[in-house]
Amino acid sequence: MESIYKKDSPFVVDASFYIIGSTAVGEGWKNKAAGGNNRMYYINGGTGGYIEKGQEVRFQSGMIYFLPYYSNFSLFTDLEDNLDVTFADFKLLNPVLSSTVFSLSPDESTIVSSAINTFKILCCNKKRNANEKIYLKQTIEYLISVMVSTQPQRLINDQTIINALNYIHSNFSEKISVADIAEKCFLSVDGFIRRFIRSVGEPPYSYLKKLRLQTALSMRAEGQRLTEIAEACGYDNPSSLLHAIASEKKK
Repeated sequence: MESIYKKDSPFVVDASFYIIGSTAVGEGWKNKAAGGNNRMYYINGGTGGYIEKGQEVRFQSGMIYFLPYYSNFSLFTDLEDNLDVTFADFKLLNPVLSSTVFSLSPDESTIVSSAINTFKILCCNKKRNANEKIYLKQTIEYLISVMVSTQPQRLINDQTIINALNYIHSNFSEKISVADIAEKCFLSVDGFIRRFIRSVGEPPYSYLKKLRLQTALSMRAEGQRLTEIAEACGYDNPSSLLHAIASEKKK
């Protein structure tokens, strides 16, 4: 089927997988489900947002947000004024390697406004027909392409490296090594490192180290205890966590 938008998107949504809906979020709200899913939110109202580098960034009503699976922000909501969101969880066949939360206003253009409205309608319709499922896929792809167009991002097209990234993000709290990840990918360590650098732009251990530290900083900003953070982020103890934070501040 020809795209309902004038320009094809470089992003490819797996049309066989969606979790959609509209809901008020509650305590323990997370930005993603397991299994490498991305999430798109339209903010209907309420108070909440995400924590970036220790600072709260509030979502704005009437805006739409894209959180790539590999972004690792902690989210929050005011339990006395819960966020009300229309959302879609979905898989990208060529994931966006970014820790950025992207946003878009319906005021951007008429076609953007129309696409956001289509997203809201189709996500609230759980009895979509075949054409409507395709329209939702194309709408999400279009909205992502507009949101990231001003900030070029790496697209991961190597399924082996996608599997490796998903494994890292699902297991970084454990004592995993580069050798463990290479074994999961059925590659030698040297071959895996070369292939990872080619797709991601940095060595796997460096990526794992950054992910652990970014998660730890977000958890610390939430006021969680150092012992809990160290355990959740794969550090041997609170002292090694504090050393990692101190080293980062010196850079």
